[in-house]
Amino acid sequence: MAATARIACGVLRQRDGYEELVAFVVPVRGGIIDGKVMRNELRAKLPPYMVPARFELVDSLPQLAASGKVDRNQLKRVELAQVESVELQEEPRTQTEAALLAAAKAVLPPQPIAFEAD
Repeated sequence: MAATARIACGVLRQRDGYEELVAFVVPVRGGIIDGKVMRNELRAKLPPYMVPARFELVDSLPQLAASGKVDRNQLKRVELAQVESVELQEEPRTQTEAALLAAAKAVLPPQPIAFEAD
């Protein structure tokens, strides 16, 4: 992730009555951000609840004037890009995962569902 992203900030956002972790990423000039690759790298290092549900590319992160910290409240209001949830969905590896995924999709709003989510 360090080679493609210069800086990132995670923010908890509401969508369809559910919270999701969104990572706002400022890519390195000319860098390409691949959400699947970043998600897999983070899954290897972080617990599932800390892995962002989606990655949003931004030119810069809003700063609070006096402190220089990231203005997370402003990031909570940024309009998110339209994403095809199907692209982010992990493929089931077993029949059990396929059955659980189908059941979860029947009751949850359209979103990618991680198999290790609780």
